[in-house]
Amino acid sequence: MGLQKDGGLWQQAWYAVVQRGSSSQSLRKVKGHATKEDIRKGISNEEDKEGSDKSDKLADAGVESIQGKSFVKLASWIAERHDKYGSFIKRVQKFIAGVLIAEKERRAKDKQVSKAVLGYDPDK
Repeated sequence: MGLQKDGGLWQQAWYAVVQRGSSSQSLRKVKGHATKEDIRKGISNEEDKEGSDKSDKLADAGVESIQGKSFVKLASWIAERHDKYGSFIKRVQKFIAGVLIAEKERRAKDKQVSKAVLGYDPDK
């Protein structure tokens, strides 16, 4: 149904909203996987974190019921590896940027030295 694979689920949700009335619904965005730091910063609150954590557990239980616990463990491992890879790539990018900045500074200094030694600017 519709443009999404889970269109039937969205259709059921829509029918429930229509049947209960739109005024009986309250929707808002909640930070998923919120941490204690997110709560401290005011990005999330304890109630939303508990609800999000419960949703994660229920989603895992749903996958376990279809694919088994091994699948959930594999997905968790892959997600953790992905996060570590993202951190690694950020460190690599910082390193590359640092090297480029140092190289630019070195070239500028070498140019100054060359100009002072020669007594003129060789680029002109």
